[in-house]
Amino acid sequence: MEPPFKVGDQISYIHITRTRDYSYYPVATQYEGTRVTGTVRAIRNTEQDKLNFKTVSKTPEIERSQYLITVKTPKGIRTDYHGRMIEIQNHGIDLMELVKSIE
Repeated sequence: MEPPFKVGDQISYIHITRTRDYSYYPVATQYEGTRVTGTVRAIRNTEQDKLNFKTVSKTPEIERSQYLITVKTPKGIRTDYHGRMIEIQNHGIDLMELVKSIE
């Protein structure tokens, strides 16, 4: 499923992080959500633009989805997999970012 936004859109979403504690049996799993707001800078289709083998082999346990999204937030640049983004709201084109890119 393609993301419901495009490069240049101002979006907000909740990013889900999963933590596992292997000292318990069965494994204890916790999920935490973080609210993110920013401008979409890139959408990478990892089926067409494959991830580097070293990237995947460093953390093979991470669940990855087809799209890797780069977002510019007030705190800096971050990348999140589309599959870990919930309650996505698309606020449309970020006009300030558009003006800055033209200058």
